[in-house]
Amino acid sequence: DETLCRVLPSKHAMTLPPGVRPEAAGMADERRLIAQAQSGDTAAFRTLVERTPDNVLYRTYLAGTLNNSSDALQKLNRAVEARQALEEAVRFQRSAFDRATQSRSFRRDLSMMYRNLSRAYRLEKRQAEALNMTLEQRKLWPNEANELARLLPDLVRAARLSPQDT
Repeated sequence: DETLCRVLPSKHAMTLPPGVRPEAAGMADERRLIAQAQSGDTAAFRTLVERTPDNVLYRTYLAGTLNNSSDALQKLNRAVEARQALEEAVRFQRSAFDRATQSRSFRRDLSMMYRNLSRAYRLEKRQAEALNMTLEQRKLWPNEANELARLLPDLVRAARLSPQDT
């Protein structure tokens, strides 16, 4: 039963990226935003992302927070809000990955978020979107048989959403 699948959290506690020293620049507002972001405040994350568009870590931290909030929303039976949070998480994680394609952890996190979003689409009986997410996930692992094999159950689950031939 897919409703019992566990959505894995994607992020650990946030740490400052190398070279970011808000106190050295006297940026009290930046310190405040970082503290709020560390406590899971998505508005603070969004502000940090807007102010520092080249900082990929802020993007991936925000994506992780949105992914985790979607898990909570699903548990509260707020499926549409959960899916919307996942869609946004994928956009931020994709943006971070596109800026650092060599990062295996960014790739792994994006793959997990694609899987979570595919599941959310399946729960809403949105077959095409579910299949598309799994196919996007496939593109992340072109030469990794083990990762590609992990996609087969998701493809089968999405295929089962098709009406049976009569």
